[in-house]
Amino acid sequence: MNITSDQLFSSEEDRFLFYLIQYIKNKNLQPGVKLPSIRKLSTEMNISSSQIRSGFLKANSLGIITMIPRSGCFVSKFDFGSILNILTIIYTSFYLNENNTHPLIEIYDLKTILEIGATKTAVSRCTPEELLVIKGCVDKIKTVSNVEEMIAQDEEFHNTIALYSRNSLVLSLTTLIQQLIRKSRLEDSEYFSALEQVITDHETIYNAIKDKNQELAISLAEVHSDRKKNRLMKK
Repeated sequence: MNITSDQLFSSEEDRFLFYLIQYIKNKNLQPGVKLPSIRKLSTEMNISSSQIRSGFLKANSLGIITMIPRSGCFVSKFDFGSILNILTIIYTSFYLNENNTHPLIEIYDLKTILEIGATKTAVSRCTPEELLVIKGCVDKIKTVSNVEEMIAQDEEFHNTIALYSRNSLVLSLTTLIQQLIRKSRLEDSEYFSALEQVITDHETIYNAIKDKNQELAISLAEVHSDRKKNRLMKK
């Protein structure tokens, strides 16, 4: 099925961001270059001036451009953080469009792959001090009292393991995925009921990492991540 830009993006601001990035890339605009006026971009992109103004504000907040009062808008230096924020916009827009299916299954597949890799690496690289931090994450989730706290502590556990994999890309992508699935978790009425299982999973993963049992740690990480995906697929 072909998806048009109108189907993909839930707002004109997000569609403008996508076009703006293409515009900067296609014209090879370097950091510091001033962008055309709102009127000119409105004509070129067939987007209203008011939507471009809103889009500029969002682009500025994401670090894509720099807005200078009474001077104009200038191309900013792209970094990996900006790219991740853009990806978040694209996926969120896709999710908010009720005419399409949110690719949560694909996101959870990627989540499983990342957690397996991070856990495998953490087994061989975690120091005793870092193991204590992971153990602290395991203990914290035992004290949560609502779904928001549960989600926050689950994210902290997995982000900590990703951090100790010593791979900044793995950590960045793990953080991005946490953002993408957070809304679905909050809206899942059954999510909090799985707290005891999550606690057990975290404890067993931690123990496998502590015992340097790489094969078991990988297996446990895969089962833990797939457990949520399988429940989602049943729905």
